Amino acid sequence: MEQKIKNITIGTDPEFFLYSQLENKFISAVGMYEGTKKDPKVISENGHMIQVDGVSCEVNIPPCVTAEQFNKELQFVVGYIRDTIAKPKNLIISEAVTAEFTEDQLNCREAWEIGCDPDLSAWTLNVNNPKGYENNIRACGGHISVGYDNPNEQTSIALIKAMDLFLSVPSVLIDEDVRRRALYGKAGAMRFKSFGVEHRTLSNFWLFNPVLRTWVFENTLKACEFVNINGIITNEDDIMECINTGNKAMAQEIIEDYNLTIPNEEEVYHNEFA
Repeated sequence: MEQKIKNITIGTDPEFFLYSQLENKFISAVGMYEGTKKDPKVISENGHMIQVDGVSCEVNIPPCVTAEQFNKELQFVVGYIRDTIAKPKNLIISEAVTAEFTEDQLNCREAWEIGCDPDLSAWTLNVNNPKGYENNIRACGGHISVGYDNPNEQTSIALIKAMDLFLSVPSVLIDEDVRRRALYGKAGAMRFKSFGVEHRTLSNFWLFNPVLRTWVFENTLKACEFVNINGIITNEDDIMECINTGNKAMAQEIIEDYNLTIPNEEEVYHNEFA
């Protein structure tokens, strides 16, 4: 059997908010530090980068080959923002997926810019055009990028579908936020990349503790293996509906049908970076 996905690397560029406990409100990252979408700030020789995305903080890590490395790289770069940017300003890193900002935090052009270019649905092959902001609610993504040898569109589409199965469906039970899906993160959201593909459905719910970070890494590898063994998804419509509507009962049924893994709630603790 030909292995379609070889020499796998996994990366991510998650976003998160800053919060003031003293003022009891979310604080815009605009102007907090250098680094933009077009020109991220490099903070290490290994390629860790930071940038401001709208009102949120965004971090980039080097491509990883083990869950241990994935955890280590994220601990470093998120910890950098915590220690050098948040703490000196008496702020904390929030684990919120979505947040409502006060008017004074949105009083600039950057706060109303959508930082995302259109992406594609792996299921329908339709383009998802980002909508403009209509209120003060903002959302954070936790996109996962997969690099592999000689990437091609057919394999990348199959991989995104598998990642929806192994990651997005279980996330319906894990991710407690329900507002983000109205803005972003529909089933199969993806972008083709020169190195492979980016899966764009997940929020940042998994970022804040090592159990969930490890689960995301390992289930991404399981999705790659599923494609390599020519795994068959028999209920595409159900998977799309489950993800797009947040149907927990449907998610549980799909998890049981495919024998998917989901972290034990007792093992998961939140906000390692607080």
